[in-house]
Formats: sequence, C-alpha cells, structure tokens
Amino acid sequence: MPYKDPYREYLRQYEKRMNQGEHLKELHIIWRNQNRQKVIAQGKEAKRKFKEKHPELVKKQAHARHASAKIPMKDYCELCPEEDNKEKKLTRHHPDYDYPTIFVTTCPICHRWITLEELYESEKVCRGNDHL
Repeated sequence: MPYKDPYREYLRQYEKRMNQGEHLKELHIIWRNQNRQKVIAQGKEAKRKFKEKHPELVKKQAHARHASAKIPMKDYCELCPEEDNKEKKLTRHHPDYDYPTIFVTTCPICHRWITLEELYESEKVCRGNDHL
C-alpha cells in the first residue's frame, strides 16, 4: 500500500467539505456578482503589488508559461496513486523557473501540496507549531 501523506489527505478531505457546501458557494458567487468592481480592483491591486515585489519571478513565470505551452501535458497527475488519477483539470508545476520546459503534471490538490512543501523548505512559511 502506498504511503499517504496526512497533509495531502487533509487537503482531499477539505476539498470534499467545500464541495458539500454548495449553498456557501452560491452565496459567494452572489456576493462576487454584486461587488464585481471591488473584486476586480482587489485582484488588480494584488497583481500590481506582486509584480513590484517580484519582477524577476514574474518574467521567469511568463517565460515558463510560454515555453511549456508547446509541450503536451500527460493525461494524469504524476503524483497521485493510480486510483486517484480521475482529476480532469490538470496543471503544470515548474519546480525551477530557470528550466521552463521541465514541469510536472499535477491535479490542483497535488499542485497546492507541492507549492506548500517548497515554501516550508525555503522557510518562508512555518508549519503549525514549528515557530515555537
């Protein structure tokens, strides 16, 4: 039996809980539709701040997106066990933007998991009680 990371399992359970809360999604959609200008302004402001703070990363990400678009993705998540490979929406994860044509095909849950693991390793984010 393959090893199951407890955090990945938690993310899967979280996704299931979020899918069960359809009424919350509907309320969120209604709020976003009623406050369209506010949502757009917040998104533009967040992008502007990120671009100011990380100009080189933004350039590398754009280059990686353009270069990897020419390479077809696999039809399955490369990290999930075979029985979990039923995700239809797949993404590319670039472990290193200096090599834009090297990427891993992942489902959204695994992509979030990898990104968080990289943040933990770089010590930009602390894990639970690690800071104590």
